[in-house]
Amino acid sequence: MKLWENTALTEKGTALQNKLFDGQTLKITGAKAGAGEVPSVNLRQQTQITDERQEITLQPVRTEDGKAVIPVLLENIEVKESYELHQVGFYAQDPEEGEILYCIAQTSEGKKIPSAAESPGFSITWNFCFQNSDTAPFEVVLDSAGLVGVEQHKKLLDSVDEIKNRIYELSSELNKKADSTVVSQGLAGKANQTDLNTLSSQVNNVKNMKIVTGNGPITVGPYGNADKWVNFPSTFSSPPIVIISNAYSSYSRGLAAVDITKTGFNARDSNMGSGTTTFYYSYVAIGK
Repeated sequence: MKLWENTALTEKGTALQNKLFDGQTLKITGAKAGAGEVPSVNLRQQTQITDERQEITLQPVRTEDGKAVIPVLLENIEVKESYELHQVGFYAQDPEEGEILYCIAQTSEGKKIPSAAESPGFSITWNFCFQNSDTAPFEVVLDSAGLVGVEQHKKLLDSVDEIKNRIYELSSELNKKADSTVVSQGLAGKANQTDLNTLSSQVNNVKNMKIVTGNGPITVGPYGNADKWVNFPSTFSSPPIVIISNAYSSYSRGLAAVDITKTGFNARDSNMGSGTTTFYYSYVAIGK
């Protein structure tokens, strides 16, 4: 996928800039993804994303070299049908008109966003840079329900890859051991069928391991507990091992995977805060 080669401040975005007095804050309220395209010369006239498909999670803004950097996280948790991503738009709060499309980025070479059924746990991130100044500082409105530590999310995905690699290594080691045993015992004429069967079983057990991943939100009331049933993208032959993790929150206590079956499990969390809160979990299931 090419970088966002066509980016423009919309006409409404320009008007908003002109309305801001010195010291007023530009409030970015959200971002959305679209599958449509328009001629690049028409981007400034856009008031909405073309063929809007989903909202994108805004992460905390940071400042680098006098610019405001806004990381965005796109996930496919609620994507029912795959699509080609061509546009990303940022929305801002206008004091007179309410929420407006502030700026828009477009690429001619789309990025396929798979559905949740096709690729559970799919996500992609970008950093968008905006010029920041003392006269027009930035504020990004964050939705706590979608706020997730990108670094933690990456760590979980890395741990999945590590588990997969270890399984492949173990499978290779067992295969070599089995081959070596067959050769040495064949030469000696003392093949122990029980040992060979055991090794063969170990190799097959490792080879047949299945790993699936997923993530999603769980909403918990004040000082309460909640369960959310999570379906695996494919059925296991027996209940798998489930490793579950959530983005850091000082109000979350006791996130766990319970009632594990061949088809899914309950994600259980506790809320220690005084308000209803949505936590975000990721999981890895390993089994057959």
